[in-house]
Amino acid sequence: MATQDPHGSGQPVSPDVERAERCDAAGAHEDAVNHLASAARKHDVEAMTRLGKRLLVGDRAPCLPKDGAGLIADASSRGGAEAAALLAVLYAVGASRGHDLPAALESLIVAAERGWPPAQTQIRALAAAESAYVVAVAVTGAH
Repeated sequence: MATQDPHGSGQPVSPDVERAERCDAAGAHEDAVNHLASAARKHDVEAMTRLGKRLLVGDRAPCLPKDGAGLIADASSRGGAEAAALLAVLYAVGASRGHDLPAALESLIVAAERGWPPAQTQIRALAAAESAYVVAVAVTGAH
């Protein structure tokens, strides 16, 4: 039986991602990375995102931040919601080619539109903060 995507999409994960999960559970992290890499070569967005996150920081994988960022950007361009949210962070901190705040906000909006719940929460928080700022400026006359 296929496991579901842990991010709430309701979509089953690929057999390669399932194998990677089993390898990680058994402590065979190198094998897990190899399964994710195999799936990433097949343009599996979930595998690309998972592998990209691991490579960014060396989590049970080699620390290859440029490769990790590239996988995340590719996963985002292929429709990945979580990948778009991660890309927003990379843009915001200057760790990617599109490193600026407008690009970060645009990528966060894309993630929210694709249904990534943390991005939706962040957008609501930003909207509330903007509303509070507008009210404060109107009340105090300060800019």
